[in-house]
Amino acid sequence: MTLPPLRRVLPVLVLSTMVASLAFAKGVPKKREPDDVRGMRIWVEQCQACHGESNDGQGPAAAALPGGVPDLRGKMDPETQQAQVDIILNGKGDMPAFRESFQNPVKDADLVLRYLGMLDRGERKPGTPLPDQSKTTGP
Repeated sequence: MTLPPLRRVLPVLVLSTMVASLAFAKGVPKKREPDDVRGMRIWVEQCQACHGESNDGQGPAAAALPGGVPDLRGKMDPETQQAQVDIILNGKGDMPAFRESFQNPVKDADLVLRYLGMLDRGERKPGTPLPDQSKTTGP
């Protein structure tokens, strides 16, 4: 049995590869999650249980903490942002450190603070549902 010439097989291989790639890519997320959504997602997953939906210190886990959780509404000041990033990453008092919990620690802490600033300014409403993460990718 002889094999067909490469010039006849190559177009079929290329077309098959393209079709397979498109079929695979259909289920793959298209882009990285926007920063504001990522900040909100980190907040909901890592911070909200203690700090509460609106950053008022009244999350469901706050009652179990001996000193409570401070109300941080209105305290997202750009001048103190570096100190706030340090607290998020390294912890302070009863607050645990989150450095090891974040994929990109400094950026993720910054995104959380930006999200809290949006809450303070009324640009986001507490309790807004998170978008479906399967449509996005990224760290």
